[in-house]
Amino acid sequence: MPPKRAWNKQIIIQWLNFHQLNYSNSATKAELLEIAFENVPAKKYLVDEAAQIYNVDIIRLPVKHCSLNSIELGWAGMKAYIRDNNTNFCLPDVERLASEWIAAVDEATAQSYIAHAHQHELVFKQTDAFAEEVEDQLIDDEDEDQLTSYESDDETNMTIIFLLFLE
Repeated sequence: MPPKRAWNKQIIIQWLNFHQLNYSNSATKAELLEIAFENVPAKKYLVDEAAQIYNVDIIRLPVKHCSLNSIELGWAGMKAYIRDNNTNFCLPDVERLASEWIAAVDEATAQSYIAHAHQHELVFKQTDAFAEEVEDQLIDDEDEDQLTSYESDDETNMTIIFLLFLE
């Protein structure tokens, strides 16, 4: 288990000793935590080991980026199907409609969900590349003339950047 900031100094020292890490006896709790955080072993997941055995790639999605998760499109499609076809508003009907929708999803539909998520990923990558390019051209702190001209146009510039990627 990685160290926690809430741990007291003695427990952090025990953790460092268990992992055979060197530290100064006069080190503060913050310094000990810094040493510990720099040396936290990499997380190992059982599913990663199983996937490696069967030569399966695992794709980890960023937290709270539902546009990159093709399963979210599937959920949305199933909910729309149930909403459109649910006439009795009882749980057995919802279960039946969900089963119908799942049975009707074919390979082409599933691939379209994945392609849609992939398209969003490409937009994010293009936006990042563009932001890096623009960042190189941004204000030089030593050039005051540029600073005043950019300050007045800052909101306009950001609007233009976002509009470029909405097309």
